[in-house]
This record gives sequence, C-alpha cells and structure tokens, in this order.
Amino acid sequence: MTAGPPAVPTPTRATGQQQKGEPMIKSILAALDGSEESIAGLRQAVSWAERLDAELRAVYVQDQRRFVTFPTYSDSEGAVPKAIPLQGAALAEAEAEAAKEEAELRAAYAQAVKGHTVRGEMTVLRGWVESTLVREAHAVDLVVLGKRGRGLDASGTDAGPTTETLIHEALRPVLVVPAGAAGNGRVLLPFDGSRGVQRVVVPGVRLAAAMQATVTVLTLADSKAQGDDIQAPLRAYLKSHGVQADFRVLQGRDTERRTGQLVLEMADEIQAGLIMMGAFSVGPIKEFFVGSVTRTVLNGAHCPVLMMS
Repeated sequence: MTAGPPAVPTPTRATGQQQKGEPMIKSILAALDGSEESIAGLRQAVSWAERLDAELRAVYVQDQRRFVTFPTYSDSEGAVPKAIPLQGAALAEAEAEAAKEEAELRAAYAQAVKGHTVRGEMTVLRGWVESTLVREAHAVDLVVLGKRGRGLDASGTDAGPTTETLIHEALRPVLVVPAGAAGNGRVLLPFDGSRGVQRVVVPGVRLAAAMQATVTVLTLADSKAQGDDIQAPLRAYLKSHGVQADFRVLQGRDTERRTGQLVLEMADEIQAGLIMMGAFSVGPIKEFFVGSVTRTVLNGAHCPVLMMS
C-alpha cells in the first residue's frame, strides 16, 4: 500500500509545551478503514499527537456487516429480519479479506509513525462501524478521520455516512481530512456567534495555538457595525490565548449555499490549512446531516475541517 507524500502540519515548537490558558487535548482517535482519506487522516493525527504530546489511538473497525447476511423477507408484522452469521466458505472468505486489510493498515500505521515520537498503538475491533467508533470517541479529546470511507464512489466529494455520524454523535471535536489535504497555513473561522461555532472555538484555539497560525475570522452581517459587535467577544477570547487574528466582515445577506461558497473562496484566498466551524443545522427541525452551509464547506474544502455539534 502506498500512502503518498505526507500532508500534515509541520511542528513549530517542542512537543509537550502547554501554554497557560490553552485547553488540553491529550488523546486523539484516528479512525482507519484503508481509504486514501483515512490514511491522510492518520498522518494528520500522528502529527497532531506529536506536537500536542497527546496519546494516539488508531482504530480499525472490522465491519460486522461483512460477517453476516440478512434474509430478503420480513414476517407478516413487518419486523426487520435479524442478521444471520456467515458459515463455511463464505465466512472463511470474509475473514481472509479482513485479515488482509488489517495487515495493510498495520503497515500503513508503522509507516505513518516512523520517525515520529508518538505514544500510542493501533487497535483492531469488530462491530458495527458507526456505533463502535462513537463509543471509542467518548474516550478521547479529538477525533480525526478521512472525509470519505472505503467503498464509496471514488468520483464523489460528499462526506461519508460514518463521518456525518461522528460529527453529530461523538460529542468531541472531529477533524475531517480530505485526500491530499494540506495542513499548513492560516486558520479560517467562519463566525456568527451561534452555539455550534462557540463549541468548536475552544478546541480550535488549542490547535491554532499549536500551529502558531494566524486565525482569520469571517463574519457575514447586515453592516460592518453589526459584524464588529458579533466578533467582539471572540476578539477578547483569542487575545487572552495569545492567538494572532484578523477580523473580516462581509456585508449583506446571502443564501445558505452562497454563504458556504464564500467561506470556501476565503479559504482559498488565505490558503487556509484548517477551517473550524460549528455543525448545527439551521432549520427549525434538526436534520441528521449537517446544515447546508456546513455541508458545502465540508464537501468542498481542500484542507482539514474541524467540526463539533
């Protein structure tokens, strides 16, 4: 398996240095499935674990669906049929495929940590992928995974279902990594003062401080005065953490989709190495998927996106 050139943040200070007032990130979960995106996420996780002196937990979940079959019928009451474990040759084939993937991932993990000072290990689990990863996420401070998992159409750009599930259910900040992501540059923070974005500010500032990166805060408002007022508490917060920032206000209301495009255009303009934003949907009824602005940014960004719902 070829992992390709690393696309990770370059450490800028000695590991383990904790500046006063910075929120702690001491454990990181890297979710693996063998896809190009998950390997890119692993490289990001290794770099962050090193620079934050955090423990790395790389987890490969062997999907339980591969080892069962489902009847094509339901009973007269419409009950969902139960999974039936594979037997004989079918089970042996599924086990062999899983063992091959495990060997490939262990080799990729060894390559990713080579030359890095990282505490941690790779663990192989078996279960339903989403629920297993959500459970594992509750034991760490930060989750890192690829935007799209193994088996999805290679021509697609939308985030995969496992990624969407973790954003909503992990209860931790989730760093979503696209294939070929660059991890150096400014940090872009689209900020409207909402509850969702306020949640991601705390871990995001920790990462920005570790990158020694300037944060560009982007706010869309009806007027410059309104935008400045929305940004005022954040100015004080970033200053208290010693994070350099510049603040920009774009005036005028726009559609949600166009707002997402404006964020992507700003990310390209400043050559962002990280975007951090909230993941709440915006409608009166909460969707399972992230809101349209967040989805547009998540699907279109060329750099990692830090999200928290």
